[in-house]
Amino acid sequence: MESKIIGKVNFEDDLLNKELALIDTFEFNDSYSEYASGIWKTCMLWNRSGLKNDHLSIEHDQYVKPTEYGKQLSYVNDIVDQLFKKEHIKAIRLFMCINGLIIPHRDYLEFKKGFTRIHIPLKINEHALTSEEDIVYNMQKGEIWFIEGRKIHSAANFSKTKRINLVIDFAPEIPFEELFQNLENYQPDLTPKINQRQQLKEEELSYIKGLSKIINEMNFDDILSILSKIHFYRDVSSELVFNWLDEIASSSNNYKIQKRVQEVTDLLIRKGPVH
Repeated sequence: MESKIIGKVNFEDDLLNKELALIDTFEFNDSYSEYASGIWKTCMLWNRSGLKNDHLSIEHDQYVKPTEYGKQLSYVNDIVDQLFKKEHIKAIRLFMCINGLIIPHRDYLEFKKGFTRIHIPLKINEHALTSEEDIVYNMQKGEIWFIEGRKIHSAANFSKTKRINLVIDFAPEIPFEELFQNLENYQPDLTPKINQRQQLKEEELSYIKGLSKIINEMNFDDILSILSKIHFYRDVSSELVFNWLDEIASSSNNYKIQKRVQEVTDLLIRKGPVH
C-alpha cells in the first residue's frame, strides 16, 4: 500500500468540538457526486480565489486564500499553520460522508501533475473505512495520511454518524519532510489500523455474476454501489468492481448497459472527468 501515515495531530478536544459544531452549520457541496453513493460532500476552506463556491480541484500557481468558511475555523487554521508550509498548499477542504461511499476510482486523471493529498480525520467512527486496491484500513482521529490517489482507492462510512476529514492538497513532487514546518512532526513510521476481511465465497461470486439477469438503466447505480461495497467486507481488490461490471454488462446483452459501463470505467479509472 502506497498510502501511509506521515504524522499525528494531538487535538485539544474542546477546541476541535467547538469547530465541529460550527462545521455542522456550513453548506457542503455535492460536486463530484458522480463518484459517490449516499451522502458524500465537500466544503472549501482555502483556495486560489477565496470563494466558497469555487469548489473544484484546479491546478494553479497562486497562494491560497481563506473562504468565508475557512475564516471561521481558527483552531483548524492554527493546526495547519503549525504543521505545514502554507506556500505549498493549493487547497484545503472538508470531506463529509454519512451512510455513503466514494466509488473506487483514480485521482488526477484530468490533470498534468495532480497534487500531494493529505487527509486528517477530524471526526471518525468504527464504520468509516478507506481502501487502496486490496487493502482496507481505518483512519484514526488526528492521523496525518498521505493518500496515493493514483492507485484505485475508495472510502465509505457505513453509519449515520458523520465522518469528517480535513483534506489538504499540496503542490506535487515536494518531499514529505519539506511540507512540514518542523521535521519532528514528520513521523513516517506510524502503524495504520488494517481491517481483516473474510474470503469471498464461490456462491457470493455467482450471485455477483447473476446480477446480469436484473441489471437495467433504473438500477445501474444501485448495482454499482453494491459492487463497490463488497471489498470493504470481503478480501478482494476494489479494482474487481470494474471486472465484475464488464462481465455483468456483457452477459446482460444490453447495449445501453454495456455503454454505461464503458463511460463509468472511463470516468473513474481511465480518463477522469471531461470539463
